[in-house]
Amino acid sequence: MLNLAELYLVGKTVKKKPEKAIQLYKRAIDLGNSNAMNSLALMYENGEDVEKNIPKAIQLYERAIELGNSDAMYNLALIYDNGEGVEKNLPKAIQLYERAIDLENSDAMYNLALIYEYREGVEENRVNRKSW
Repeated sequence: MLNLAELYLVGKTVKKKPEKAIQLYKRAIDLGNSNAMNSLALMYENGEDVEKNIPKAIQLYERAIELGNSDAMYNLALIYDNGEGVEKNLPKAIQLYERAIDLENSDAMYNLALIYEYREGVEENRVNRKSW
């Protein structure tokens, strides 16, 4: 379902039908697919083919995080890091980046390195920041 949803979303090998993609994502979510949760959350976060809805995106990211999805951890960290539709919360963002890093998410590694390298008032991590 997830793969078919992705095809309908971008119109690859099938006619683009975002509404069909959303329907398939929701079916996959009902079956506990954390990647579908993350994908639909991204749509709500960015307002792509749906009305932008940050609270709904956060809810889906949190469900995916409960299932150990490191991409959802990273994406939710970005929301708190940038203050996108929520109050900026750098400690929460760092915590989510670190959880994603524990699952070897390289995007989270990069963003956390940037935080430690360039942000004033952020205590330097115990680990050598260049290792990120």
